[in-house]
Amino acid sequence: QDIFEDVGINKLEKNVNFLKVGSYEASYYRNKYSLKINKEKNSIIFISQMHPVFFSINHKFQELIFRDSITAINLILNFAIKNNLEFRYICRGKNNRNIDEINFLKSKIYNFNEIKVIENKTHTLWKEIFSSKLVTSLYSTGAHDSIILKKKTILLPLSHKKIYKWSSNKFRDDVSFWPWTIEDDDQNRFDELCKKLMDLSQTSYEEKINK
Repeated sequence: QDIFEDVGINKLEKNVNFLKVGSYEASYYRNKYSLKINKEKNSIIFISQMHPVFFSINHKFQELIFRDSITAINLILNFAIKNNLEFRYICRGKNNRNIDEINFLKSKIYNFNEIKVIENKTHTLWKEIFSSKLVTSLYSTGAHDSIILKKKTILLPLSHKKIYKWSSNKFRDDVSFWPWTIEDDDQNRFDELCKKLMDLSQTSYEEKINK
């Protein structure tokens, strides 16, 4: 609602139709999985946004997605190795459409063998979100759903900060809205943010995000 008002749209106005677009599904999957997963894995997951179409045609955001994804993966993988966490990578492609994505990772990530690649099958994403210690992504709706589910979530928009803004004008920027946001490739800052978030109790975390 705040964002609508920022652009001059009031939901009380007549003749304004609001349509839900995207894949926000947190409320459904909370009921389906949250109570069935009793123990978290010692893992950090990354929700990929490298859509299969990016590997077959030229797209205006193609190189940006590729570059930021590799930067984010290296930051996360370095932290995971240092802290004995399993790094689980959730492919964007579904139904065996992830071969190009996996081959791309193999060509760009020096220690690719340290990554557990997870195929994006039916409901896989949600099971991984509920069972992980930390959820990360550039800015996927899956990561936003993770926030709604009160899972500890770190967003890494990196260069995309110049394109997207998902907080309202009530906030100075996205970082002031969601403090667990990384907009550069500073490994030390990323490590510190992850460590503080992991050390934060679930109760304290929920108190912070409910303010």
